[in-house]
Amino acid sequence: MKTFLTVLFSMSFLICNAQNQDKKIKKVKSDKFIEVFTINKINKLKDGVYYKIKRESEDTLIIGDYKDDKKVGLWKYKDLNKKDYIIYNYDSFKLEYISNSLKSIDTFYIKSDSSFVLGKVDSPPIYLGYENEIKELLNNNTLPTIDIMEKSISSVSIATFIVDKFGNLINIQIERSISKEFDKNILKSIRLICGSWIPAKLNGNNIDTKIYVMFQVSNSFTPKYYPNKPYIIPVLLSYYGVQRSERVR
Repeated sequence: MKTFLTVLFSMSFLICNAQNQDKKIKKVKSDKFIEVFTINKINKLKDGVYYKIKRESEDTLIIGDYKDDKKVGLWKYKDLNKKDYIIYNYDSFKLEYISNSLKSIDTFYIKSDSSFVLGKVDSPPIYLGYENEIKELLNNNTLPTIDIMEKSISSVSIATFIVDKFGNLINIQIERSISKEFDKNILKSIRLICGSWIPAKLNGNNIDTKIYVMFQVSNSFTPKYYPNKPYIIPVLLSYYGVQRSERVR
């Protein structure tokens, strides 16, 4: 609550400041989030403070600034305890802070010749977002398909993607399929991961790394066990079931 009150005060200051600088406040609401930012009235570009807030808990997830629709200055991405998770300087393109949980990662799937093997890294690939942002995005945008629900399938589909040495997300692949239609949903969802990546480093050099996404599809809401590995993103998708019916004419 303290964090939310602080954000409310900051937003009130933002509104007063925007009114004095020919800017207007825009608030965008979705089922999960509220985004608040200022827009220049003349060019209609984002210009000023930006907040992303989780609707359910009222926790602030991201705080930053825009200038002419570009991220500038320090951006703060929060962890599950409302503390700083990542602080990134978009002026100097430099990580100013990462949490101990990220600092402790020293093993990842790295490219060796034409394949990927587990190996030591100086630092892992880092997505510039709040903690578990990718996991939440995939959970919210990947739906079990009708064929899975009709057959009451409970299984695991595995996809992979590569974060290359330039920080690009490339080569999305289905490694284990349980439904061709579900594969399409998975690929579509992973393509929604459109934020920035800091590539992994080894011996001071940027390297390619591979990330696995495990989609556990189940017709129950019993929590599943996943290996707690930094290179695995677990996604639990549950459903009740479905029945087809024909209309009698």
